[in-house]
Amino acid sequence: MSRDRRGSAGHDPFAGLFRLLMAPEFGGAPEAELDDDEGGFLSSHRLAQGIASRLARLEVERERAPELVADLLTIAPLERQERIAANREITTWGTVEHLLERGRALSLRRDSAAIENFDLALAILPHLEANSYGAACIEDLAARTWTQLASARRREGDLDGAEQALEQANEHLLEGTGDVLEKAQLFEAESEFHSDRGNTALALASIDRAIAVFRSTKDRHLGGLARRAKARIHRIAGQRTEAVRVGSAAVADIDPERDLEAALAMRRELAADLNQLGCEEEAKVQLDEADRLEAGTAP
Repeated sequence: MSRDRRGSAGHDPFAGLFRLLMAPEFGGAPEAELDDDEGGFLSSHRLAQGIASRLARLEVERERAPELVADLLTIAPLERQERIAANREITTWGTVEHLLERGRALSLRRDSAAIENFDLALAILPHLEANSYGAACIEDLAARTWTQLASARRREGDLDGAEQALEQANEHLLEGTGDVLEKAQLFEAESEFHSDRGNTALALASIDRAIAVFRSTKDRHLGGLARRAKARIHRIAGQRTEAVRVGSAAVADIDPERDLEAALAMRRELAADLNQLGCEEEAKVQLDEADRLEAGTAP
């Protein structure tokens, strides 16, 4: 059964991060301390102290996470559940975050072990303390987990499983902070799913929603990555001219310093599309630029 929709939670892309950083019991202060005195909770000094404390604790969690996860992965699934329930050091934001990073990297390599990492993250999520992290922030993290699991299942050809995971992601986002970047990631995953199902219209509608989010946040690089995904949709649908049009915009926006691999791939994909259309000279320009970027000689 679907959850009731909450009221709008605002569309500041940093809302979820701010709420996580300032949640009670984790570096922020309880609502009773809110005031507008110079030395009160809203003073720049108090806010800085709270955020610094939260970031320090997250850093500790992130440092411990690889060892804790490696240990969990060596034991039987039933024993993992018992270990998770008994050890609060495991049930942290940093541990789930690490599992998502591992799972995503494995999934991009088409490694079926990715699913195990996402399943383990889902086993830990119910144990995260709302008093520490904020209930809405945990919902965002759950939505992110289900979104990435959906992409992993889709890459393995399990489209029914991917659809179920996307439904779960949507459910959790309804209870989240309203962070638009979390929504954009879900839109991207939905677009890939619809494309693989052969529904080009729905795929394009979903990716356009993601592009609109990145435009509103003025993040050209993320917008470029979304346009690369849109070019892929057109390519799969046999719409090469549109793939070239969208891919040319993506090439201009993807920042090689933020993601060199994506920048190189986009130029080579664009070159392949141009060659399909008989535009060999334009294709060579893209391939030459990709070679310069890879060699580190691009201006």
